[in-house]
Amino acid sequence: MKMEAVENSAKYRPLKSVEYEKISHEVIFKRVVSPYYVSDSHNIGEIAEVFTGDISIQAVGVVDDDEKTAGIIIRNELFSLIGQKFGRELYLNKSIREVLVTPATVYYKRNTFSVIDELADELKSESNRFFVLVDSENRYRGIISTSSLVLFLSEMMRRELAAARRIHSAIITGKIEIFGEKFDVAGSTLMAGETGGDFQYIKKIGEGRWFISLCDVSGKGLNAGLISVAVSSMYTVYDFTRGIGELIRSINSYINDLFGGEIFLTGIFMEFNENNGELTVYDMGHSMFYILRDGKAGSPSKQKDNIPLGISKDTVPVKSSIRLEKGDIIITYTDGMPEQCNMSNKSFGEQKLLSLVMKYRNSALNQIQGIIAEELNSWRIGNAQGDDMSLLLLRVK
Repeated sequence: MKMEAVENSAKYRPLKSVEYEKISHEVIFKRVVSPYYVSDSHNIGEIAEVFTGDISIQAVGVVDDDEKTAGIIIRNELFSLIGQKFGRELYLNKSIREVLVTPATVYYKRNTFSVIDELADELKSESNRFFVLVDSENRYRGIISTSSLVLFLSEMMRRELAAARRIHSAIITGKIEIFGEKFDVAGSTLMAGETGGDFQYIKKIGEGRWFISLCDVSGKGLNAGLISVAVSSMYTVYDFTRGIGELIRSINSYINDLFGGEIFLTGIFMEFNENNGELTVYDMGHSMFYILRDGKAGSPSKQKDNIPLGISKDTVPVKSSIRLEKGDIIITYTDGMPEQCNMSNKSFGEQKLLSLVMKYRNSALNQIQGIIAEELNSWRIGNAQGDDMSLLLLRVK
């Protein structure tokens, strides 16, 4: 392995640096924080001058006459030693072999993430830890630190989150609207964060037949957002001639296989036939599903027969059917709406939400949604949005 001296002033003459080696893939050598090293023939005073001359150097490697790794010198520990009473007199002329630190070594071409897994406990430490990279012959290839690895993970997570948010916002729409000759649909979603687990979907699946869904993934953040993206993508490629029941079973298997019941999804899955008004509903543990007819709200779903998706490995979804009449309004929403609290920690409540739909039932569906959104904002004023909020309305003309 070729070593080259660092071109610098006289005081830096002891300092050398490993030659950069271009390596593909994500290897730990790319995470080096100090490529510098010195021979173990130098004294402590000479190395102290190196650290004094460049405050960015936190540690240097030490090699023997055969250029094998002997250990490292850590800046803070060295200065702490010579800063003691009579420390300069006692130590400056002594060999650096007397203050060597011998940390664990890591092969420099190992995958970065395998090293991070191995050092997981070290990364939790409040103090910065150093490790030496070596080649197959124990020759020095640089120093890595726990703080730099934590920074690497943080930056990687930031990029991954940004990418996930872009994907989520591209696929999960905050609004759906259908204004047809025989029915209207209006849906809206307001995330509590940049990504979330609420999502809704509508698609024409045959002559006069529509698939309509509103779902809520347990939890918040990236996991919930990624599941909502995955399930929405399943909708786009699914062959609806196989039936909604088979779609629900596929979603259930997908979530359960991934998370083993730790994460689940509640949802309303509907097929609406605009030609005869027939509505088929699968209420999978959701329960917040109502029909407004003649000024009264009732629930025709069989939610008690269906558990949320992902909890059990197998599920046999039970459907409900109802013939919608002119003027009927279907109302479904996620729990973020009724559970939103005000400054007194009092929830908005389902009754208030349903009463607003009944009060403004003759208004356009998107106007009803706007009124409810304003009421919720007024209700929670001074309090943060507690959860994702989604509202889906369907009205037969």
